Amino acid sequence: MFNLYQNTIFMANTDFKYQELAVITASNPNGVTRTRRFNHWLDCHFISFLQRHQFRHFWVFAGSRDLNHYEYSAIVDCSLNDAQHIAKAFRQKAFYWLDDECYLYDTKRLASAHSSLGEISPRWFNNPWAYNKMIEDYHYARSTAGTVRPISSAS
Repeated sequence: MFNLYQNTIFMANTDFKYQELAVITASNPNGVTRTRRFNHWLDCHFISFLQRHQFRHFWVFAGSRDLNHYEYSAIVDCSLNDAQHIAKAFRQKAFYWLDDECYLYDTKRLASAHSSLGEISPRWFNNPWAYNKMIEDYHYARSTAGTVRPISSAS
């Protein structure tokens, strides 16, 4: 699973300002692919959590280089310890720590990074048009994720 994390890119609508920040997602906890509806529910709780705890954040998509898979994620201005706790709270196996480089941390052990992924600049794409299309796709996918219908009993 960590191989997937090793090749991740970040799609944003802003340039990265080399400071220490975490990238955390709520999607697909415990490394298990979940439904769009469930991930949307998690995203709503994630947004609420960050706001309630007053973590300064903005949104980014983290995904594969070909963008066949990407997840709504937050760039969170917090300490490394806070990043670990947030990621654990949302049952993530890992999170990214960004400064001038990109590090992958396993949520189970914080003493050292699982791996250094090198400079952040080749992974960071400031493309407002693509980002806005991804936001539209994200909202569309979430709104059409289907509804749970109650089972009607036959009389």
